Amino acid sequence: ALPIYATVNFGPTPNVTKAFSVQRQSEPSGPLVNSEYYTGWLDYWGGNHSTTDVEKVTESLEAMLKIGANVNMYMFEGGTNFGYWSGADFKDMFKPVTTSYDYDAPLSEAGDPTDKIYALRNVISKFQEIPEGPMPPATIKYGYGYIQLKKDGDLLDFLEILSPNPAVPSRFPLTFEQLNQYFGFVLYRTILPADRKS
Repeated sequence: ALPIYATVNFGPTPNVTKAFSVQRQSEPSGPLVNSEYYTGWLDYWGGNHSTTDVEKVTESLEAMLKIGANVNMYMFEGGTNFGYWSGADFKDMFKPVTTSYDYDAPLSEAGDPTDKIYALRNVISKFQEIPEGPMPPATIKYGYGYIQLKKDGDLLDFLEILSPNPAVPSRFPLTFEQLNQYFGFVLYRTILPADRKS
C-alpha cells in the first residue's frame, strides 16, 4: 500500500502555526501542507452571498509562505453546481447549497479576475517570480431581460419522459445505491391493504 501523507485544511487565521499544529500531530516531520486554503465560502439558499475579507486572505497566505508551507487555494476559481450536485450541509439544521459556487474566489464564477486575485498575486510575487503580462479581462456579460415561464403540467404527468428507467418493484424501499441512482430524485409508491386503518 502507498503511504498516505496527512495534510490540513483551513481558511484565513491569525495563527497559521497553530493551524498547522494539527497536521504535526499526524506528521511530526515533512512539508507543511494546507490542501484546502479557503479563499471564500459557499452560499446557502435563503442566505446572503458569502464573502471573505481580502486582507485576511492575503495575510494568512503570506504567513504560510513565510514558513515554507505548501498551499492549495480552495476555491481559486468559482464554479457552478449543475443539476443535483450542489449538496447541503447539516449544522443543527439542513442548509442546502445554492447552484452558484462563486465562493468569493479570486476568479469569479464567470472566470473574471477580482480584487482578491490581484492582492494574492502581490503576495506570491514576494516569494517567487510571477509571469509578466496583463491579467485577462473580465468576460462580456449580456442581459437577457425578463423571461415568462408557463406551466405545462404537474411533475407526475411527465414521469415517463423524465425517468429513463422503468419502475423497480420491491417489497421494501431500496436505497439510491441499490437502484444505481447516484443523484436526483426517487419516487416511491405503494398500495396499502384495504383493511389498514389510518
